Amino acid sequence: MDRSCQLPVGGCQDVNGRHVRPRGGFTLVELLVVIGIIGILVGLLIPVVSKVKKSAYRADTASQISVIQGAINAYYGVFQAYPGPFDHLDLYGSSPSPLTNTGANPITMAENLVLGLLGGVQRDPKKLVYNPDQVGAGPRSLNLSNPKAYEPFLSKFDGWLSNRSSPFKDMTGQTPCTDSNVPEFIDRYPSEAMPILYLRARKGAAGIISDRTPSKLYQYSILQIGPYVGIQKPTTINGIRQATKDGKHGLFAMGDVSAKAGAGPNDALPYFKDPNASENQNLKDPTQGVPRSKDGYILISAGPDRIYGTADDITTFGNVAD
Repeated sequence: MDRSCQLPVGGCQDVNGRHVRPRGGFTLVELLVVIGIIGILVGLLIPVVSKVKKSAYRADTASQISVIQGAINAYYGVFQAYPGPFDHLDLYGSSPSPLTNTGANPITMAENLVLGLLGGVQRDPKKLVYNPDQVGAGPRSLNLSNPKAYEPFLSKFDGWLSNRSSPFKDMTGQTPCTDSNVPEFIDRYPSEAMPILYLRARKGAAGIISDRTPSKLYQYSILQIGPYVGIQKPTTINGIRQATKDGKHGLFAMGDVSAKAGAGPNDALPYFKDPNASENQNLKDPTQGVPRSKDGYILISAGPDRIYGTADDITTFGNVAD
């Protein structure tokens, strides 16, 4: 077609001598229709992409928990104990921290897990010292007469540890959690990664779970994860240290609930009592009954909704709502 034709009226002629009317641009209506169609397609695509991403993050976190679980079991094979160099009372007892230079707040069990699997604790003649440069180098024996070093129980953990220069916020999203500056494992939700909770059972203890210490030590203690789920610093009431409950997360109330987990924040008992134990079917008292993972451990990620204590949580025991 001869595009050089400049006839103002009547159009141009093609190579066969036929008149061809010049082609105009899109009309405003056509442009609006096209923009509208694109908008509809984008509106349909965004939720799909978001769902796919969430699905990928969940699968990645589940895989991560499986890898950490394998490392924990490997640790048990070496030491005949579950990871964490510090005893339960060292974490939420009367002293703020068993280590120097870890901040004013107690170490949580999630932080204790990192120190157990990856190292970071050294013993000087008179004290235990936290050395952040040693996290990842492997745990060391705290016995001065036998200063043995071990390989880290996780070989690949890039992006799995929290950055303690930016503390986690508590359940209100306003103030830092009341944990120490030791890192913990964080899940695989990149824009808002949260700690993977680690609860280690007190071997041989009775009952399921408690929020008090030291006179009420049961298999599991909510104080191990208090800073992350909305429990403020433990207070002493009538000589017994116990948690002050607050915030939007579940996993902190001690009584049972009639509804299944999933509609919103729930209490801790459905998470920690064994649903297959006959004596637990109508159990309301968490100081009685049979726990999940008796004498063992539990790992929990907040799942897609970023709230601990709801049915989408990713755990070592499966779906809490089942």
